[in-house]
Amino acid sequence: MFIVNCINITDEGQDWDALYAQASEGRRRRADKFMFPDDRKRCLCAELLMRYSLFTGRGIRFTGEPLLGKYGKPYIQGAEDFFFSASHSGKWVVTAYGSSQVGADVEVIKSGSSSIAEGCFTQSEQDYVFADDEGADERFIKLWTLKESYIKYLGTGLSTPLDSFTVYADRDPICTDADDSLTFTNIRFDHEHYLSVCGAGGVSALNTVTVNGCLEALR
Repeated sequence: MFIVNCINITDEGQDWDALYAQASEGRRRRADKFMFPDDRKRCLCAELLMRYSLFTGRGIRFTGEPLLGKYGKPYIQGAEDFFFSASHSGKWVVTAYGSSQVGADVEVIKSGSSSIAEGCFTQSEQDYVFADDEGADERFIKLWTLKESYIKYLGTGLSTPLDSFTVYADRDPICTDADDSLTFTNIRFDHEHYLSVCGAGGVSALNTVTVNGCLEALR
């Protein structure tokens, strides 16, 4: 089972200066490259949630930077039983973690996004998205997060084409023809976001935390 921790970057009263100050040097450099404040916030919160999840889940205080696997999937050296996956979109930054491989993806529902389905979805998935004009954008984003969560579970990045496997988003439980042992959890955060988590087990807890709360826990 997996735990998902989430931060809403639009929460008021958060100490962004303190977050920047405690971030790793590499994370600060990455954040500084962004032009817009919300992009910097998402970048900094992704690292904060990783550290918070590692501490609350495993009792490990980590102040360095994760190492990267062959295809760029991060991992923490010395915490072999801690697997995590981070994602951010719109106002949400999320980290899913557990004791086995996991993939998570959150996306904003955008008008017109379904128009690119033909280039990245299998025929079965396209039939699902375009079953009706009404709700096509929502079905597209739901399916997109599910497929992205599987690719992030694999940790193979763009080396695994999105149209090389099918996710059956209209089934209960949701499943994929690539690996029938996996569990997909799909959550409609609010009217603007979908979140999907993929791994060998479902989501046992979905926690909304704050920047200030995470910083306090890590002191």
